Amino acid sequence: GDYWKFRTRGASKEIFFLTPLQRAPEFMSLLHHTAAAHGYPREDIGWYLQPKQNGRAFHMAANLPFNPQDSDETARIEALFLDASNALITHGAFFYRVYGPWAGLVYARTGALHTTLTRIKKILDPNMIMNPGKLGF
Repeated sequence: GDYWKFRTRGASKEIFFLTPLQRAPEFMSLLHHTAAAHGYPREDIGWYLQPKQNGRAFHMAANLPFNPQDSDETARIEALFLDASNALITHGAFFYRVYGPWAGLVYARTGALHTTLTRIKKILDPNMIMNPGKLGF
């Protein structure tokens, strides 16, 4: 069958990060506010919360279902995804998988982290054979 995240509308964008449990309601409210600004119904957002590190942190995810055949809706979801990601990072959500559009948002706030990680990758992969052209291993 279809992938469960795509069943409602055909596709979904997912925003996920780590947070302490007590901040989860704050991040939900922030995403609801951002979704409303983009005309996206809050009741359409799917939520997932999973404890990590014996409950010291939680993986929190918001799924934003959309119809990929509708170019206007696809563009609106992409704008919502970027605005919500930026708002969440600004308010302290910890994006631990730094790739795609999140890379610029995270590295812009972390000083020399990108440069340091690039140096480490060059040490560990001097022939640049592991995921060439990308920072991730």
